[in-house]
Amino acid sequence: MGMTENIFNAAYAGIPAAQASVRAGRETIARCLCSGLMASSEPTEQGLMLAADVSVRLLLANEPTDGQLANNQKITVTMTESGASATMRITARNISGGILRLTLEGVTQ
Repeated sequence: MGMTENIFNAAYAGIPAAQASVRAGRETIARCLCSGLMASSEPTEQGLMLAADVSVRLLLANEPTDGQLANNQKITVTMTESGASATMRITARNISGGILRLTLEGVTQ
C-alpha cells in the first residue's frame, strides 16, 4: 500500500463526518470521502438546478471495473454519519497515487 492510500485510510478513520458511500448503477462503493453535500437550489429555464462544489475521493482499487464512474455519469452520494444523500453528475476525474477524485455537480430536478 502506498503513502497516499495510507493517508486516505487515516483521513477516513479520523474524519467520520466526511465518510460517504457512492452508488453507481448496481455498484456501491462503501469507503469514500466527501467534502459534503451542501448545495443551493437555483431556478433556471431548464428547472431547478442544484449548485454545488462537491468532490468525492475513493481508493482507485475500489472503482467498479465496468466503467460506471465516467464523466457525465449520475451517481448517488450518501453521507454515512448523517444519512443525507444526493444524486450528482461526475464532471471530472483525477487519479493521483492510487486515489480517484471525482468532481461532481448537482443535477436538474
